[in-house]
Amino acid sequence: MSEAAARLRMNERSARRHRVKVITAIRSVGSADVDLQIDSISAIGFSGRTEGLFRRDEDVIVHLPIIGDMAARLAWVKGDTIAGEFARTIDANGLVAELTAI
Repeated sequence: MSEAAARLRMNERSARRHRVKVITAIRSVGSADVDLQIDSISAIGFSGRTEGLFRRDEDVIVHLPIIGDMAARLAWVKGDTIAGEFARTIDANGLVAELTAI
């Protein structure tokens, strides 16, 4: 990886994270929804808790309120805690603003 690519990746990883409590759903591609509590969200990803059985590098669909279904890849799974990267960036600031206005 080039130095410029590494810097870009580091900037993405440090994207502003918002602490939230959003109860929603997640599913593996082709499977049924299971509950997901999103605890943290940023423009590039999320972390949260679920009772679903998932594995690292699994492609999933996360239902985001207001935005809708969003493809993601799980980057971290430990017990009931998961973290994933969205397939495309989202407006996390706008989403959090709209959620707090509800």
